[in-house]
Amino acid sequence: MIVHLPSGRGWIMLFVALGICSEATSPASAQQAPTILIGAFVEKNYSTQPGIQVSYGRASLLDGRPRISAAYSTTRLATAGGSNALVEDRIQAGVGWYFRPVGRLSPYMAANAGYARFDREDAEIFELLDGGAVLLSLLFGAEVKLLPFLRANGNVGYSALQSSTVYPLVASIGLHYHLNQSRR
Repeated sequence: MIVHLPSGRGWIMLFVALGICSEATSPASAQQAPTILIGAFVEKNYSTQPGIQVSYGRASLLDGRPRISAAYSTTRLATAGGSNALVEDRIQAGVGWYFRPVGRLSPYMAANAGYARFDREDAEIFELLDGGAVLLSLLFGAEVKLLPFLRANGNVGYSALQSSTVYPLVASIGLHYHLNQSRR
């Protein structure tokens, strides 16, 4: 049996994931518990893309205002349904600043960076299209606490780097579940 150990980056990602998971399950007071959200969103730019997102923040860091996130979205579902011709996968990481993190309505601004990869199945139609594009965007939005463990958010923003399939304006809406929120 051969066991493949992770590379340098793989070890870092493994330790971060283990730290987040152990922190989410440790008995901490509600004041000190981190904010860990997982959810689904729909992003509209060149095309409509559903995706998933994970966010993490600490109440003890600047009153819980900053939050980091990672997201993946794709047009594969629309392409399979016949409503989109180009398959696109996006992976993004970002940081957001929440102005009222404990309020029911919390406005925020965020900066995201990532990469979009295009699957050019028809070379004749998409011959001028690159295989991918770097993403960089600034977003403004709001998050609403619907229930203690359920949040909805929406944002609009500007993509600083445009290409043939990345337009300047971007918008998204989402629904997120707070993993470690008590349900009292």
